Amino acid sequence: MKRYRRRRESGGLSLVIGILAVAAVTAGLFFGVRAVFGLFSGGAPAVSETPAPALEPSAPTPTPAATVALPDEEREASEYDLYRMEIRVDTKNNDLTCVQQVEWTNRTGAEAGEAVFRMYPNALTHGSDSPVANLDKVFPNGADTLGIEISRVLVGGAAVTWTLDGKLGTTLRVPFEEPLQDGASAEITISWSLRLPKGFYPLSYSATGIQAAWFYPVSAVFTEGKWALTDVAQSGAYPWYYPAADYEAVIRVVGDEYSLCSTGKAENVSKQGEETVYSVSASAARDFAFCVTGHEKSATQTTQSGVSILARAQYNDRSRDLASTAAKLVAFYEGYLGPFPGEELELVQTTLIGGTSVHAGLIMVDTALFSGKQAELDAQIAFAVARQWLGCSVGAGFADDRDLLIPMAQFMAYLYLDQTNSASADTALALPGAKTMKDLRTSIGTSRFDPALLSLCTERAGKKCTAEDFAALCGDSEAEVRRALGR
Repeated sequence: MKRYRRRRESGGLSLVIGILAVAAVTAGLFFGVRAVFGLFSGGAPAVSETPAPALEPSAPTPTPAATVALPDEEREASEYDLYRMEIRVDTKNNDLTCVQQVEWTNRTGAEAGEAVFRMYPNALTHGSDSPVANLDKVFPNGADTLGIEISRVLVGGAAVTWTLDGKLGTTLRVPFEEPLQDGASAEITISWSLRLPKGFYPLSYSATGIQAAWFYPVSAVFTEGKWALTDVAQSGAYPWYYPAADYEAVIRVVGDEYSLCSTGKAENVSKQGEETVYSVSASAARDFAFCVTGHEKSATQTTQSGVSILARAQYNDRSRDLASTAAKLVAFYEGYLGPFPGEELELVQTTLIGGTSVHAGLIMVDTALFSGKQAELDAQIAFAVARQWLGCSVGAGFADDRDLLIPMAQFMAYLYLDQTNSASADTALALPGAKTMKDLRTSIGTSRFDPALLSLCTERAGKKCTAEDFAALCGDSEAEVRRALGR
């Protein structure tokens, strides 16, 4: 795949600062330009949405921003879009405000008249049509949110008239004044806010803190000559899998009683008045997510390969067990799936309705798992860690996830437990796809299955993959694999 380098033009600094300052005022959020550039070197008819006019600043723009200098060296060439986000987490009102700048590259193979983003929170605003199973249990008070409220969209510094469409209003279209050539890039700045619903969901707040997954506008997948705009309800309750991207995020949390767990690596943590400011970066990651948690007990482990594991939970023994188990799982899976796709893995106890919620570099673990059967906890954690490769690193569509990646991760959980904890292995094997993959591996032999699995995880990292891709990697056994996977 062609790689693209970020372009820096003379005079660009003042333009970028001006864009971000205006966008920040519109969002009602002081955008820390110094932090961003200094610390990081589904079919209803379309509804037109006109951006709100810029608000007049209530106070002078802070002068230090005008003296910020961009780093001389360009960002390393990358095949991924770059998201720069400054997010303010209001733990009293449980909402997020963000200025999000995306270096969006046209990879459609033709001229593009618009950039297309998906906005999952908007799907939660549709009552019984929301793609949430057991809606009344997940959101006892209803999903009290207006979705992502956009105040302003800029392209290259100029305001544009964006539109929302899709059955649940989840598709954001950002037009270009002139068609963007294939391979060319555009700077898109989106100022938005989101009121989080109270509930037991990966996108909610509860007594344990704030869970923020699928919370921001994310570029849609372009595949087979079109935008993949599958309605979210068709994807099995949870949202689409997104294309991999690079992230530089500044997350500001008010108050000392909370800690942050997130996708990516914390490059810097500092105090600025009442705020704790986390500067986080991640490469080739999907679904950037974070938790603001009140759990103080934590434990860390480092694997032999250098992966840092952090766990936060209600009690010391829980955090220690989570960190230790995750470290063992990473070491075991690296023998089959290749290097861990990141530098850090964080696990945090949350209040959900069942199981785990898996995101790149972050696993949310439901409190109920700790008071249930140990075998269920073992199987869920083993499955969640395997998903760091199979779904968070490779894959981009819900069908691929359903047909290949979830069954494969379920099998990997069984494989680990079968060799380390036979009492829990039967629970993992009972997961829907585990037996299919176990039988397939037995049928074609480990000499074909295992190398094909490793190749899938290494060659398709950061890319979409399908059951057909895995079958092709199995060589002489391709036809047999296709039959077994129903292809």
